[in-house]
Amino acid sequence: MRRRTSNARRRATPIPEILRPHLFRRGVRCAPLELSPAISRRGRRVLERWLRAIPPDVAARLPRIRVSVFDHRKLPAGSVAQGVSFIPQRYLLLNDSLLSRSAELGRILYHELGHFLWPRLGNQRRALFETAVGREVRARVRGELGHSAQSAKQRWLGSGPAGKPSLVPGADWRHYLCESFCDTGAWALLEAAGHRRQHSEWTLSRGARPARLRAWKAAVS
Repeated sequence: MRRRTSNARRRATPIPEILRPHLFRRGVRCAPLELSPAISRRGRRVLERWLRAIPPDVAARLPRIRVSVFDHRKLPAGSVAQGVSFIPQRYLLLNDSLLSRSAELGRILYHELGHFLWPRLGNQRRALFETAVGREVRARVRGELGHSAQSAKQRWLGSGPAGKPSLVPGADWRHYLCESFCDTGAWALLEAAGHRRQHSEWTLSRGARPARLRAWKAAVS
């Protein structure tokens, strides 16, 4: 009975106009995802490489997500969107230019998958990651593991008294935690996939990275 109710709710979820052109009935399965038939064969091979590298315990937490791509040439002027997650609809759109940039595709793909993981962890598991990030804040650790998290962190810091960040739950703090979780996940999963190159957005202190990695793994394991 619960399953039928959940499915009914999902069918009733409005479809954003931006998503409509990318919907598909049947794609190519690459557990736990389903890839749009509009993605080129070469593009599917690159995506499948990164998907198969996801550790089984992490993959088991993901819902069944459908992945499609959008034409980067049709983006509004000045837009740099690389990926968009539609969590209620369980769709993920990726910038088609990523298909020719394998390493960056993996980083963006893993970040976006983090957005589907975060709401499924539950309060206790999210609290494990929040505690670790809170320790960093109190220790005045600088940097992050991606531009999304760094931007959210700066927004949160700017929303409170100068130089006195507060851990009182609020929208800016929760947004920062989510983006930090997703960027940390991208960094961790790239490592698990054997990709050990550096990236200009990985600015978190090296000394803080092991604790951050442990907190992320504890949250998703």
